[in-house]
Amino acid sequence: MAKKNKKNARSASRSKHGSNGGSAQQATSLTRFRAERAVDSIAHDFITWFEADFGPAEEALDCLNVSKALITAYFEATATGVATAFKPDALAAVALQLVDVGGEEEVAEVLDMFHLYVDFLHDTGRWTGTEEEYDGVHSILTRGGADDPGATINVPALSKQEELALFRALPLIQRARALLTWIGEGRPVTGTGVLRLKDIEAAAACVGVAAKGVRKRNVDELAEGTVLVQSMRQVEVLHHIWATLVETEMIDVLSTKGVPFEGRVPFLDGSADEQLEECRFFVSEFLRLGVLGGDPDEQWAGESAGLTLGILLAGAAGNPTQVERFLISPAHAPEGEELMVQLLARLVHSRLTRWAGLGIVDLDTHFRVPPVVIACVAMAFEDKFNLQVVYPPDYEHELVVLPVG
Repeated sequence: MAKKNKKNARSASRSKHGSNGGSAQQATSLTRFRAERAVDSIAHDFITWFEADFGPAEEALDCLNVSKALITAYFEATATGVATAFKPDALAAVALQLVDVGGEEEVAEVLDMFHLYVDFLHDTGRWTGTEEEYDGVHSILTRGGADDPGATINVPALSKQEELALFRALPLIQRARALLTWIGEGRPVTGTGVLRLKDIEAAAACVGVAAKGVRKRNVDELAEGTVLVQSMRQVEVLHHIWATLVETEMIDVLSTKGVPFEGRVPFLDGSADEQLEECRFFVSEFLRLGVLGGDPDEQWAGESAGLTLGILLAGAAGNPTQVERFLISPAHAPEGEELMVQLLARLVHSRLTRWAGLGIVDLDTHFRVPPVVIACVAMAFEDKFNLQVVYPPDYEHELVVLPVG
């Protein structure tokens, strides 16, 4: 495996002189201390190694400072306190989270500098992970480089008939279509653009949930298996599907009513090509909103989004994350952080389990992405995160050309 390009490494180091690693340093002082102590223990040898091939000691120190910050973020997001081995999928999730906060160019420079740290570990025999893990980390850190494009999502070749049949079989599509059918010519909405309390029960039934809207939660009213809610937003699947219908312009929320967009619903009654395009768009937006559309102020929103996205991308690229390894991660968390890691793992696992029930994730021994959903994962995130995606030669991105004006 080729080492990091020296010219690019020095350029990145100079552009980040004195950097503190940006958003990666939003970690607890305990975790930061662990990362700094681990890196400081090998700092002298790293500087000697760096000076031999890459540049002066001050640039080596910049690389170490950035590496400390990134390793701190990695410790925060995973269940390890080891700074001499990194799991590719977890590192990718941390990198993608940083992109969302700091921008692609800044994060690319950070990864360039961290790449030197990883190569140092490998070259000097300090790397404690497997060779496969090193190759995976190397691919992530060289993503976008001319000599190594990184992990690639290969969209499977499906005929349009096969693809549409697979979409129609997804519970997510079936429930979205059922909700659209129930909406019909329109349903009243509140001033905040959600369904009224009295309509929640029928709408929730369309998406496979037993829920009832009430003004006050009264245990006596609770039927077996029915959830009492005071807003449509509390029925997570219903709210997510409703938001996706709005985002994809399948419905339009007016001041008092939710209605079919421009009076037509090709998702239900369009041609085969129209329905296929609508299915692709809907699933892509459902994934995008599910990962990136949360409240940024919510506790651990960034960490859970990053982990979820990393698992989706790994599954779409044919390198699925092992469920067992993910679930036992709290047992290996740094001292004092076990509860946080446990809650975060439960949050992400719960989300992916819910999505498995909708057919957009296969959940067995690994978190896998069904073939028909792989293109949707790519469409949802390839532009924002500059993903490497290979589509079949005859893949039609736009099946229906809409009239202008």
